[in-house]
Amino acid sequence: MKRSILALVSIPCLVLVSTGLEAARRTVLPDLIQPDAILARNDKLYVLERTSIMIYSLNDLRLLKTFGREGEGPQEFMVQPFGPPMTISFYRDRLVVNSNNKMSFFTLDGRFVSEHKAPPNAVFYRVEGGYLGIGSALGEDNNQYISYRLFDDDFQNPRLLYQSEIMLGRISSILLPMNALNYYPITKDRIFIVRGKLGFVIEAYDHGGRKLFDLRREPEQQLKVPESYRLETLNWFKRHPLFRDQYEQIKEVIRFKTHYPAIKTIAIDSDTLYVITNVSRNGSYEYITLSPDGKERGRGWVPLQEPEPYTYYPLLITVDRGEYHALLEDEEEEVWRLHTQVLKR
Repeated sequence: MKRSILALVSIPCLVLVSTGLEAARRTVLPDLIQPDAILARNDKLYVLERTSIMIYSLNDLRLLKTFGREGEGPQEFMVQPFGPPMTISFYRDRLVVNSNNKMSFFTLDGRFVSEHKAPPNAVFYRVEGGYLGIGSALGEDNNQYISYRLFDDDFQNPRLLYQSEIMLGRISSILLPMNALNYYPITKDRIFIVRGKLGFVIEAYDHGGRKLFDLRREPEQQLKVPESYRLETLNWFKRHPLFRDQYEQIKEVIRFKTHYPAIKTIAIDSDTLYVITNVSRNGSYEYITLSPDGKERGRGWVPLQEPEPYTYYPLLITVDRGEYHALLEDEEEEVWRLHTQVLKR
């Protein structure tokens, strides 16, 4: 999306849309230029854009507060150009901002509480007794992979929960389409991890790393990856500023799967799992509502902003109390719209 003045001066408007049997609404958020992550809780929407956090009222989408700026001082944030993204998350009654080498804690109204140093090269989420880190870890083959690890309160004694197939550092293989990685994995007392390499498998852990259960389902259909995906993805690497200068070398290590992963992404709302698959129609994706024991509660369709083919920035979706919120880019009008709908649960 172009960073134009038009996006800053557009007047918010409400659009009612239909997603099958579910009514939804879409509203322009004129303050946004290129959002990176969103979360919702207690009638508030939190949007991370670069090093700023915007808090909106979900009742009327009024902008309540903006805080954060780029820098290395107190209440300032840094983003690594080639490293993991900044993230926002919740811990108890705090909003947590994880930036380069720093964890910052705020009230849910955006008032500063505290901050302290954190290791580089990982996204950290505060959990009871320590941190969940998603970042580079050495595999048995001496290559670096994006991995899920639990750390103690001092960011020590990492315990591996899951190693993805996504390589970092000296990359010898890029396997696409990526398995689900771009999701917020924390609920109140559990960590959910999509083990995409195994198919439709989601594992649940407590905050001490003890495996509680896993959800396994046979995919109802395997979707073949079309030639158009391969061509569009190669063109994306060729044009992307981080990869275009090394495109000839990178294209030699890209490998394409024959089928899409069974799970595109997940959203967690208390004890309810919303699994979004790669099954699509008319620009929307199928979601399946699951109870913690794996029982299906309902299905429907939701739109989402299609992610870049090679990234672990989170998808621009969040679910709170059964309401699905997604930021969608309108490239023609150069604005971002918030899509909200009630999910079947």
